[in-house]
Amino acid sequence: MKNLIGLLFLVVGLMTVGCGDEATGSPDGAVPPGGPTTHVVSSEDGNLSFLPADIVIAAGDMVRFEMTSTHNAVEVSQDTYENGGIDALEGGFNVGFGETETITFDTPGLYYFVCQPHVPAGMIGTVTVQ
Repeated sequence: MKNLIGLLFLVVGLMTVGCGDEATGSPDGAVPPGGPTTHVVSSEDGNLSFLPADIVIAAGDMVRFEMTSTHNAVEVSQDTYENGGIDALEGGFNVGFGETETITFDTPGLYYFVCQPHVPAGMIGTVTVQ
C-alpha cells in the first residue's frame, strides 16, 4: 500500500510539471529555476509585420530579434510609437537591418519598437514585461 501511495504522488507530481505559463514554464510567471526564456521576434522579406508583433514575457527573459536585410527593430518612446514616428529612443535597443540580436528585459513595463522604413505600413510592435 505504501508503494501505491508513493507511486500516486509521483504520477501527480509529474503531471503538474507541464502545467504553467507557456512562456516561462512556471505557474506564477516567475523566471523558472532553469533560467530565463528566450523568445523570438522575426521579420520576413515581403512581409511588413513583426512575427509576433506583440509579445508578453517575464522579467529576466530575453527576446532574440531576427531581422532580414530589409527590416530593423528600433526601440521608440510611447509617444513616437502612438504618433507613427521613427525616432529611436535614446539608450534603447537598436537591431540593424539583417542583424540578429538578443535583448534581455529585466524591468517590468511596456517597450515599443518599430521598423523605421515600414512604420507607415504598420510594422510596429511591443514587448510587455511582467
